[in-house]
Amino acid sequence: MNSIRGGTTRQAAEPLPLTGAGMLQAAREGGRTLLERVICGAVVMGLLVAAGLLAGGCGRQNEDRAASAPHSTQAVAASQSGVQPVDTRAAGMPAGEADGVAPTSVSADSLPPDVAASVLEGRVLPGSTVEITAEGSPDVVAVTLGDRTGGRQLFAFDASSGLWRVAYRVPVRTAGERIALSVTARNASGRWRRVWTFLSVESKPEVDVPADSVSTGNP
Repeated sequence: MNSIRGGTTRQAAEPLPLTGAGMLQAAREGGRTLLERVICGAVVMGLLVAAGLLAGGCGRQNEDRAASAPHSTQAVAASQSGVQPVDTRAAGMPAGEADGVAPTSVSADSLPPDVAASVLEGRVLPGSTVEITAEGSPDVVAVTLGDRTGGRQLFAFDASSGLWRVAYRVPVRTAGERIALSVTARNASGRWRRVWTFLSVESKPEVDVPADSVSTGNP
């Protein structure tokens, strides 16, 4: 140690050379540091992988929610407005197919005939006769007229016009009433169809009848 005026200075001590034991200790400390770094790196890598998997799962859940959102929105809007949602896939199907019921084939013999009846006179008088006309489908073989009394009359087929005709006598005591007449058409398979036509009956005009007279002399 050198002495200088006014004070004393110290020289820095030089590092001692490493011995065998020192080198072994340093190697052990360096190995632990490297192992710790490897472990830390593995932990960080695992965390990154876990974060990536978590982010992918959240993304799929968001996509599923977004896909189902329109249907949920439509259902909520329909419930609020009081309108039932309509399945667009079944909207263009016939009623049987939309309900899941397969349509069945129908033979021509199983169908009933068709018929329409008409009366030329709008208003009739009691005791008068009216003609009732019926137009039937080609499979019609007979047409029958019925009234409230239970009477039955058969129509006659007019080949020239292709119509069925019958004359009906209006009951005498039906003034001011409306008579309902049934027209029933049948085909060869026994199928039938019935329609109705109506007659409005007017009252007879009053006729002045002279009063009874009594005389004792010659008339």
